[in-house]
Amino acid sequence: MHAEGQVVAWARMRPAPTVRTGAEARFLRDQYAQMAAGALVLIALALLTATWLARRWTQPLAAIQHATQRLAQGELTMRLPDEPSLAGRSDEIGDVMRNVNRMAEGLQQLEGARRRWLADISHELRTPLTVLRGDIEALHEGVRPLGPEAVAVLHEEVLRLNRLVEDLHLLAISDLQALPCHMQPDDALALLARLVRRYERRAQEAGLNLQLQGPEGLAELPVQWDARRIEQMLSNLLENSLRYTEAPGHLTLRLSMAAGLVTVDVEDSAPGVPAAMLPLLFEPLYRGDTARAQQPGGSGLGLAICAVIAKAHGGQVSASASALGGLCIRVTLPQWAGADPAARSRT
Repeated sequence: MHAEGQVVAWARMRPAPTVRTGAEARFLRDQYAQMAAGALVLIALALLTATWLARRWTQPLAAIQHATQRLAQGELTMRLPDEPSLAGRSDEIGDVMRNVNRMAEGLQQLEGARRRWLADISHELRTPLTVLRGDIEALHEGVRPLGPEAVAVLHEEVLRLNRLVEDLHLLAISDLQALPCHMQPDDALALLARLVRRYERRAQEAGLNLQLQGPEGLAELPVQWDARRIEQMLSNLLENSLRYTEAPGHLTLRLSMAAGLVTVDVEDSAPGVPAAMLPLLFEPLYRGDTARAQQPGGSGLGLAICAVIAKAHGGQVSASASALGGLCIRVTLPQWAGADPAARSRT
């Protein structure tokens, strides 16, 4: 230490005294041995814990990798076991594994639907083609004379086949992209009145009473729809009711509106549809084992097309039991489909 340029004090480190006695040396050796043993035990525990954690995390990840690889190879029946160490876990990895199982189940259902779809399409196409082939062979071999009646039968089968192909094409387009619709101002009441006039005579010939019910005191109901698509949808519904409703019976077309939504109900009398089959009616080519499904005619695509057209307009279609004893198809559409809010406010 310096003060006024002179050294007044100094300090230095004193070396620790060397333990020379035997007791003190043994005590230090025991301490060092205990510390080394404790360190070895801690290292062993750390290794065991790390191994357990690694297996707990890598085992489910390896299982997920194996399962997804098998799914990619087409084994859609692959499922991860619902065990506490796998899909039964309650953490994020367990959620991932359960999602993999749900994905596999969805893919399996989709593949089954695709195969049923192909089988149903081939069946529906085979029927008119078989009839055409039989009639043409009969004409070719001279079994049946070629006359106006034979030509009319062939023409009818060709039209049926053409309608079926057009319906399939429409459904295929709706799966690939939004169904093209040309929205134009129209009158919903006038549109339904045209349909009733078109089908009124056929309904009378079938022994059915066709009625149109609209909002009271309302002369017109302005909407913005694709009138051609809406007429196609409602025509499918009316054709469905005319084909399956038993005579004498009733068929009601009801129009209502609330909160900017237009509702069209198509109700008919008996026979009805079991409640369990109602959600399946809009599946393409669906045929239920009911009195309605056993009637001849139809391709099983009409209601599916109705659902596609309603969706393209931003609406929806549903089925329920009718108060008349048959089926009620409800179509709910926005009044101004495809219109921007500013255009709605100006109307």
